[in-house]
Amino acid sequence: MLPLTAMFFWRKVDHPGHDSCRLFKPSNGWRLSGAAAGHESDCPAPPVLKVGQYAEAPAAYLQFPERRLVLLPQIYRRIGRAKYQYDAPTVGYSGTLTVSPSGAVTQYPRLSERVASG
Repeated sequence: MLPLTAMFFWRKVDHPGHDSCRLFKPSNGWRLSGAAAGHESDCPAPPVLKVGQYAEAPAAYLQFPERRLVLLPQIYRRIGRAKYQYDAPTVGYSGTLTVSPSGAVTQYPRLSERVASG
């Protein structure tokens, strides 16, 4: 475990959201780890998919140790009231996602599950 040098947390004041990061000092340089969450308008996301419909939602992730952005093709297909088939073919992941009434994913099979909400 790396020694933590500093930790920062920012709350958005113009709309819901936050940013955070942690700074570490390993022996070979610096390491910064962080995340941001929020939205940029008061409008909800496009209408929710109807059962049987699908949407492509590409994302990007930072690949290590190369430190380069990699495209992550993603496909979501609504298969039930609270179930979506999720496929990320370039990383070999596929699973049926369970969502809450608010639309938040509560379980990514074999990867993660929500333990609390705020």
